[in-house]
Amino acid sequence: MNRFERHRGRTIAVLWIAILGVALVATEAVLRSIEDLAVSQPGLGSLTPQRYVEFREWQPGMKFRAAPPQIRRDNPGGPVLDVYPMDIDGDGFIMPSRVYTKPDLTIVFLGGSTTETMYVAPETRFPYLVGRLLEQRTGLKINSFNAGRSGNNAMLSSAVMLGKLLPLHPDYIVIMSNGTDLGVLSRFGTYWNDSSDFAVVRPERRGVERGGSLVRDALIPGIYRAYRQAALRVRTWRKPTPPSPLPAVPPASLETQREEWPEWGRDYGSALQQLIETARAWRVRSVIMTEPVEVSDPTAGQGEYRAASRLDGGEFSAAGFADAHEYFNGIAREVAAESKAGLVDLMALGGWSRRELYDGMHFNDAGSQRAAAAIAEALEAMIKADRLAQRAATN
Repeated sequence: MNRFERHRGRTIAVLWIAILGVALVATEAVLRSIEDLAVSQPGLGSLTPQRYVEFREWQPGMKFRAAPPQIRRDNPGGPVLDVYPMDIDGDGFIMPSRVYTKPDLTIVFLGGSTTETMYVAPETRFPYLVGRLLEQRTGLKINSFNAGRSGNNAMLSSAVMLGKLLPLHPDYIVIMSNGTDLGVLSRFGTYWNDSSDFAVVRPERRGVERGGSLVRDALIPGIYRAYRQAALRVRTWRKPTPPSPLPAVPPASLETQREEWPEWGRDYGSALQQLIETARAWRVRSVIMTEPVEVSDPTAGQGEYRAASRLDGGEFSAAGFADAHEYFNGIAREVAAESKAGLVDLMALGGWSRRELYDGMHFNDAGSQRAAAAIAEALEAMIKADRLAQRAATN
């Protein structure tokens, strides 16, 4: 008895599957050649890929764990954890988040990695800590939410505001966006780019690879995760991760592109203005924050930035700013003033160093605590003034 006779049923089944596969491929080829699949009509739906606005957030319910890089250990600013937890609540906010079911006041912090504060202890991350400090100062029940996500710029944050911040009906939205905006605009020249990380509009992913990913994640997510973990361990064993070099944060000097600063600045200012006006339309008070960075001159960041000489024909000028990051901070101050939004000028505190910014830009625990104290002090004054104005308006 030969192999076919021993496995006759199995062989016939395989042959039928092969014939069916060939028939499907051939039928699809014929239909594509005689019909324009881009043509649609009621009841048929669309076969062309859709586009969508990018909504960059931490996935609701996610539990992310990250070991700190060596540079974070080298500039501790307090105890350094072996692993930093990023637990995300059901609405996509970094926990701790919703302390009260019925708060007296709700504050949401919006921004990129400097707001996210991944490598800071959860209870010391400034978005959460500000809420606790304000409770002590005001006696109010306060929820303070962290909507930061690494890589988000002011334009991408607009979708986050519309999608999940406004439904909270917050009283204040605090925005810190600078370094990522500068990085995107200096690299691509516009917020509307085709980057896999920073695109505002993306096409729907289709194809065999995408379909396989969906089936895999639906049927065997545990097995695939175990495979990825094993592969990661093998790669690490074969090629250990080298110590992190001391990075230039913010990025290397953009002085050679100074003639492009005004164009970047106009786009950045417009993106901030968009956030402020959207919040105002929904009766939410906006607060803009400058983003601190390490400076070689310990007195830098202090004093008056909105000097008249920097206003050129009614438009904010880049002249006189030593670096592009501080120019963007200047734009943030200008937009806040012109839009009558709140301002927390963290950079103007001065004296920022790697004792508080472990890589020159991102907070360690000490830096987060310093920022939280300054933010709480500024917000306390705004809250009291706003409440006095509300009482006066009702009398």
